Amino acid sequence: MIWKWLLHNLAKMNLKVYFIFLVLTSALWLMMKLSDNYNRQIEVKLNFVDVPTGFAIYHQSDSFVTINVSAEGFKMITLLGDGSNELPISIDELLISQQTDGRRIANLNGSLLRSIINKQLGFNISEKNIEPENISVFMDVVDTVEVPIVVTADISPRNGYRIYDDMRLKPEKLKVFGPRILLDTLANVATERIFAKDVHKSFNQVIPLISLSKYVDYELDRIEVAIDIVEYIESQIEVDISVKTNISGLKIGIIPDKVKLNYQVALPDYPTIKPEMFEVIVELDSMRLLRHSGLIPVLTKYPPIITNPRLNIDKVDFIILND
Repeated sequence: MIWKWLLHNLAKMNLKVYFIFLVLTSALWLMMKLSDNYNRQIEVKLNFVDVPTGFAIYHQSDSFVTINVSAEGFKMITLLGDGSNELPISIDELLISQQTDGRRIANLNGSLLRSIINKQLGFNISEKNIEPENISVFMDVVDTVEVPIVVTADISPRNGYRIYDDMRLKPEKLKVFGPRILLDTLANVATERIFAKDVHKSFNQVIPLISLSKYVDYELDRIEVAIDIVEYIESQIEVDISVKTNISGLKIGIIPDKVKLNYQVALPDYPTIKPEMFEVIVELDSMRLLRHSGLIPVLTKYPPIITNPRLNIDKVDFIILND
C-alpha cells in the first residue's frame, strides 16, 4: 500500500517537473527568436494635422505609405495588427504652394517623410524603402452651405392602404461644412434607404445620413422621418350634369340630369368630399343635334384628394325644350 502511494506521488512530481522544464525551454527559445532580425513590409497611415486656419483638406494623393523595415523580433511585435501605425504629420513642416483660385497644395517629399518615419516610429530606413516617396495634400477654403435632405424610400403598403401626403422630415434642410470645392456642387444630402413592407399604419423613423466625404461634416448625423399610411376606401357621389352648347337660343333637357361617380379616397378625407367639388358636362353641337345622338358626359373637375374617378354611364339623351 505504501509502495503504491510512493509511486503515485513520484509520477505526479515527475509530471510537474516536465511541465516546468517545457515552459522554461519554450520561453528561452522564444527569447532567442525575438532577438533575431527580421524584414517586414508594413503600411503606415498618414494623419495630416495643423491645417492652416480657414482651410480644410479635400484630397490626398495617398493616405498610406508602405515601408520596408528591418528590426529585432521584439520591435516587430509592436507592428502587429492593422491600424497600429498612424503617423501624424504637421502641414506646417511641408512646402505649401498657393493656387490662383485660392486653393493650396502641401507637398511631402521623400527625404522629409523618411525623417519623420525614422523619428516617430524609431526605424532607420532610406527613401528607397518608402512607397510612394512623395505625397500631395490639397486644401481649400472652409465654407458652409444649407441644402435640402432627400429620403430614398422603398415602402410597400398593405393592399387597400397607401402613403398619405408627403413625408415629413425633421429637419428638412441641413448645414454642411467643408472645403468649398466639395460644397459648390452639392445639391442635397441623402439618407440611408428606408425599407418597409406590408405597412398598414403610420410610422416614424430616425434615419442616418449618408456621408458625402470624410472631409465634409454635417450639423447632424441623422434625421427624423414621419410617413403616414392610411386606408383608402371606395365611395360614390351623385353630381349634376351641366350642358354646354354653341347653338344660340337652344333650350334642351337631358336624361338623366345627374350622374353617379365612383372614386377612391383616403379615409381621413372622406367626410370633406362634397358634390360641388365636381363638374360633369355634356356638349351639344349642330352635328349631334341633327343626328340626335347621345351626349357623352365628361368629368372636367374633381378634387385632387380623390383617385380613380369613374362615371357610371357613357351617354345621356337630350330633348329640345323650345316652344
